[in-house]
Amino acid sequence: MENSLLLTEFGDSPDPLADYLAKDWGITLQNDIIVDLSTQQPLNAVSAAFSSAHPITQNLSSKYSVILPQARSIGMAETPVTDVQLMPLILTADNSWGETVLGADSSAEFNEGVDFQGPLNMAVAGENTTTKGRVVVFGNSLFAIDENFDAYGNGNIFVNSVDWAAEQENLLNITPRTPITRSFVAPSPVALVIILIFSIIVLPGLIVFAGISAWLTRRKRG
Repeated sequence: MENSLLLTEFGDSPDPLADYLAKDWGITLQNDIIVDLSTQQPLNAVSAAFSSAHPITQNLSSKYSVILPQARSIGMAETPVTDVQLMPLILTADNSWGETVLGADSSAEFNEGVDFQGPLNMAVAGENTTTKGRVVVFGNSLFAIDENFDAYGNGNIFVNSVDWAAEQENLLNITPRTPITRSFVAPSPVALVIILIFSIIVLPGLIVFAGISAWLTRRKRG
């Protein structure tokens, strides 16, 4: 999970993780930030499509959104790395782009040839068929923090990604939970009368009877 450099102070410092992903996997961490016009908060990238062919996202529908705040896009090499299979997991809508210049005096607008045109990859999964190594790369880490983990499909896709990377496909379950409806059913008038008689007459009567019985027993004993 890599945050956009445009919102960090990382600058031009070396990034060993980015170099490793590009060299060994053919996965590129784009130097941009996704602007998504399909949402009221354009810097919150919203999933518009999922890969139905990958175990992580095969059970996700378009109604089960994943949101990555302030995310960068993920690129894939045109020439695949030997023995590596890559698959995009989440895509943004067509009316999105990867903004490469965002400063105090810069407004976010698409510049052809400079910015990356949508749809963009929000997450990519890779598998090495020889070493059996697996990797899942997201363009943002904020989607998995406590505040966002239980929102939308964020938590499920994160857990599924961990399970898949650990080769625990049997644990994958990303279908939304069916809500349980709980309601109070008022008792009928007859049942209500029985409850009142039992609580007002029967229970107090049993207590009085037990007290009298105990008193009589002690009296007989002298």
